[in-house]
Amino acid sequence: MFSSFRNSDLAYYLYTAFVLILGIGSLIFFYFMVTGFNIGVYEANTLVGSVYVGGLSESEAEAKVRDRVEQWFDDDTIVYEIGYQGYYYEIDRDLFSFDISGSIDNIRDGTRNPLLVELSPQAMANIDFELHNEPFMSGLQGIFNFDDVMNEVLNDAGDLQQFSRHQLNHYTIDDAQLVEVINDITIPVQSGTDVDTLLANIEAVHDDLTIPLPAHSIYSVFDLFPQTTASSELNTIGSAILDLIKPTHFDIYERHYNPQISDVHNNPYIGRNVRVNRHPNLNYDFRFENPTYLDYELEFYRAGVDTLGLRLNGAPSLDRVEIENEETILHHNEAPDGATIIEPGQDGKVVFIYRNVYDLDDNRISRTIIVFEYYEPFDPIVEDE
Repeated sequence: MFSSFRNSDLAYYLYTAFVLILGIGSLIFFYFMVTGFNIGVYEANTLVGSVYVGGLSESEAEAKVRDRVEQWFDDDTIVYEIGYQGYYYEIDRDLFSFDISGSIDNIRDGTRNPLLVELSPQAMANIDFELHNEPFMSGLQGIFNFDDVMNEVLNDAGDLQQFSRHQLNHYTIDDAQLVEVINDITIPVQSGTDVDTLLANIEAVHDDLTIPLPAHSIYSVFDLFPQTTASSELNTIGSAILDLIKPTHFDIYERHYNPQISDVHNNPYIGRNVRVNRHPNLNYDFRFENPTYLDYELEFYRAGVDTLGLRLNGAPSLDRVEIENEETILHHNEAPDGATIIEPGQDGKVVFIYRNVYDLDDNRISRTIIVFEYYEPFDPIVEDE
């Protein structure tokens, strides 16, 4: 009888059902063994702002976020600033208000969630008032979009950033409001150079005879002009740029000059003598940098029949920059009385040009040598007796 039952369809169905139930039960058991302890906690890769809450329960996550926010408020090394041209207004971080409970309530698993933070209308008004009364903001009211920069500041606070600094020149309402002619110079073109040909060559590679000079960038005369540009043209361009950027914050990285020039008393290239030459074995380049946060522009123009003009356009510096020239004549020795002079002597000269920078309080904050030139004196050549 048992044998008949074992071989019956009923036994087969019961056995199959038992195996299925056992398999399903094993899967359920395995699942809870692996994931059961994660029930009621946030999935991996879940963040609130910059705070990782994966694997934490709601109460644990809220406690962790609250603790991090308190640490952020208590850390005196954290600085939030808004500035312009190296001058900064520091925001009082106690004005920020975090909605931690609301942030936790809106968490989505497995992703980065915002840490809700705001500034009350009164706090925003206080910051706006204090910022625009900073000395460096004099005359700049209505130039910058205050709401845009404060939105970026709030984003930084929502990430509990340890340092926040935003440059106002990135938030101008109209860039043209800041642009002025910073400096304007003229220089005679060197011998063998035609000013109209030079300007045509410049315009062939730079539209409208202008060259943009973005912030924090280094520029090379070699790179700005094609290899077909004559050395005399490059010398004129390099000398003009040097003269133009002397009363600015621009830095000079590489400069060469011709140490043998005629008439040190009246030569128009004294103090702005630049030698630029392409050579397979020895290149003389002129390289300079815009180290500021601001963008500028070079603008070439025809100043006369044999004269090149160059302007620097951009936002005026808040600092006062003064150029100080120091020139010393090196007199040559006179020929002996009665000597027959084959070639007259020539005086020499030593040139130092200093850049003095004064801050808004009229304190001198730097004094640097930006140009040094030495021209050796030559005694007259006389006929041997």
